[in-house]
Amino acid sequence: MAKEQQEVPLAVELQRVILESGLSLNQLGKQTGVSQGQLSRFLRGDRTLTLPAVDKICRYFGLKLVRKPGWTGSGKPQQ
Repeated sequence: MAKEQQEVPLAVELQRVILESGLSLNQLGKQTGVSQGQLSRFLRGDRTLTLPAVDKICRYFGLKLVRKPGWTGSGKPQQ
């Protein structure tokens, strides 16, 4: 029997990937175009990232953003 995949919040997964990469925030910022300050505030939990910033980071690390089935963007599932 296959285990169900556990959902991990996007912010938590991005923080994990960034920290495990071993890149400095300066290096990551240069590679992605996301400022070192934005990355630092995000990793400290002081700020969220914009969708374009998340997209740049995901593309750099080969991650893919996928809309959850039934998601409308309003926080309410489709009827």
